Amino acid sequence: MRRLLATGGALTLAFFQATVLANGVSNGVYPDLVMVWVVALSLVYGAREATWWAFWSGIVLDILSAGPFGVFTLSLLLIALMASLGESNIYQASLLLPLFTGLVASFVYYLLLFFFLATLGGKVAWWSSWPAIGLASLMNTALMPLAHKLAERISSRRALLDASR
Repeated sequence: MRRLLATGGALTLAFFQATVLANGVSNGVYPDLVMVWVVALSLVYGAREATWWAFWSGIVLDILSAGPFGVFTLSLLLIALMASLGESNIYQASLLLPLFTGLVASFVYYLLLFFFLATLGGKVAWWSSWPAIGLASLMNTALMPLAHKLAERISSRRALLDASR
């Protein structure tokens, strides 16, 4: 049941990002909600839960994009694995860990997307995209504390439900 809910949530978040946010919040730049959620899950639950979300959300984003299939899925999976390194960090209760991880993960995510697009023959405007990457990364970082707190709340609620059984 948990996996079914996670898959439904992943699909909903990816559809929302690809349809509603695709028009852009600021100059065609928008936060990457799926990436933010995957990073938050990686920090709270670890790689196993986050890779499930990354896989299904990436598949939906790949289906809805005009780019080569697998670019979003691969990038999200690598980000989930990278961000899960902070799961057992002693600073996990601090606000700095999600902020720092969100900022680094955002830049790495966009670089991975560009790398995979360029590798698969797409045209990538590396230098002219840096302002958009910077703005999107700042938007993602600003959303990280909210996503992290939501993931922690879901985690604590799940622990209470498991303890009552």
